Amino acid sequence: DIHYNPLPGTGPGARGEGVGGAVPHRTSPAATAPWVAPGSYSMRLTVDGQLQTQAITVKLDPRVKVTPEVQRIFTLTAQMEEGAGKAAAAYTEARALLEKLKAKPQSSANDALIKRVEAIAPIAAPAADPVPTAPADLSNIGIRMVAAAQGLQGAEMAPTETQLQACANQQAAYAALMAKWATLKLQAGTNRLSMPR
Repeated sequence: DIHYNPLPGTGPGARGEGVGGAVPHRTSPAATAPWVAPGSYSMRLTVDGQLQTQAITVKLDPRVKVTPEVQRIFTLTAQMEEGAGKAAAAYTEARALLEKLKAKPQSSANDALIKRVEAIAPIAAPAADPVPTAPADLSNIGIRMVAAAQGLQGAEMAPTETQLQACANQQAAYAALMAKWATLKLQAGTNRLSMPR
């Protein structure tokens, strides 16, 4: 039962998990990331500044046959998880860019750029629902992508058309947001603004 790392702000305690369970503060929170696909992984644990690593192999239940449909679940889940991680990094970068833009002298071009970046990367509201109902932006597209991927996790059988459409919808929204973000970074660069590192 190995899951991907949760996105920033969605892990245990982010929405109060673990505090209202059967035993407060001792009940495992619900997973906020999908299961990893079978394969080799490296586990890292840091305690008091000491890093320990161990290689592990995740195996599929031997009773499950890896059909093309089951492989599709693994492939789609990995794609959604990778996109969610890139969106989270883009959100962090966009918020850093906003700080730099706001520190610049005011001008109509700079103010317009600030508004466009704020529209694509607003301050993230605490997620009360697994899938935000607000329009997709860099603050919530990762959560939406992970939720769509988790919809595939119920069984090792062919994904339904509804599940595939949910993934396709979130992938399309992600692609559009990342294209907008690439354009905004280019505009910021042409304004001779050094991008955050």
